[in-house]
Parts: sequence; structure tokens; C-alpha cells
Amino acid sequence: GSTDISSESQATLQQVAGIAKRYRGMSVEVQGHTDDEGDPGRNLTLSEQRASSVRQSLIALGVPAGQLTSKGYGLTQLIIGSSGAVDPVKSRRVVFGVTVVAT
Repeated sequence: GSTDISSESQATLQQVAGIAKRYRGMSVEVQGHTDDEGDPGRNLTLSEQRASSVRQSLIALGVPAGQLTSKGYGLTQLIIGSSGAVDPVKSRRVVFGVTVVAT
């Protein structure tokens, strides 16, 4: 239930920031996801907060705010494990949706 960014994820954010700053025609949607445990409304809010937290971190790393949007998907895109059941650990994630505009 946290929006804190782990120290392990900092290197990934720095890589994404470097790429986004290098390719100014790129837009990034930071997509937050949760598992299916708990209240669906709370999960949606949590996913929005997580995505927003990552977006703010990218801005702090120098990515222009205009290149970034954030959206929470809650539990709408769960990861299903090989057993056919929801994998709650993998479902809790942030994904970067990238669009490049050709000039």
C-alpha cells in the first residue's frame, strides 16, 4: 500500500530519464497497477498515486513535465501466473508506455 520508490528502482528511473531527455519527441505514460487484494476503489487510487510518484521523480531527474503523463489502472490489468491464478507480486507494478512522434 505504499507509493515509495524502492532504492532498486532508482537505477531504472535514471535510465528512463536519460532516454526521455535524449529523445525530445518521445512521450511517456507512467502506468500504475495493483493486485486484486482489497477494495477496488482504493486500489485504483493507489495505482494513480504510484504512477504520479514515479512521474514526479522523473521530472526531478530533469525530464520535461510536458513529456510525461501518469495514469492508474488499478486491478484492471492483472498478471496471471503459470498456475492460472493472479500473481499479486507481479501485478503490483509501474509500466512505461512510450510514444515516439516522428518529425
